[in-house]
Amino acid sequence: RAFLRGLGLSDEHRVIVIGVGHMGRALAGYRGFAERGLRVVGIFDIAPDIIGTMAGNPELGLLEIQPLSDLPGFVARHHVSIAVIATPADAAQSVADLVVRAGVTSILNLSAVHLTVPGSVVVRPVDLATEIQILAVHAGQKGTR
Repeated sequence: RAFLRGLGLSDEHRVIVIGVGHMGRALAGYRGFAERGLRVVGIFDIAPDIIGTMAGNPELGLLEIQPLSDLPGFVARHHVSIAVIATPADAAQSVADLVVRAGVTSILNLSAVHLTVPGSVVVRPVDLATEIQILAVHAGQKGTR
């Protein structure tokens, strides 16, 4: 228990997801976060046709998709420390700038572009196409053995 507390894993960490396409919807409803002390508390997008609709996991509680313009106040009110950027690549940097200005200190970047952030902000990039390509290489090597 003390070990987990020392790593900051004994407390709940509040997460927001920006970009409610297929990936954003999947993350908003992912059950595995709760068992790791993570809770998605907000989801944001710019598409007028989905703002105000619900997404997430009915068992965990659906969340209303909010306009990106509401993000700064939401982050402050809900003490959000982690943001997942699941936007198209051309929007990712401006979204990163917004979440950093709002006070988010950790970003999971699914946009497949490099983000420039202050040194005090941690960014973990995940390029799914590259990861799958690595698996394809491994699968190809196993097929030739």
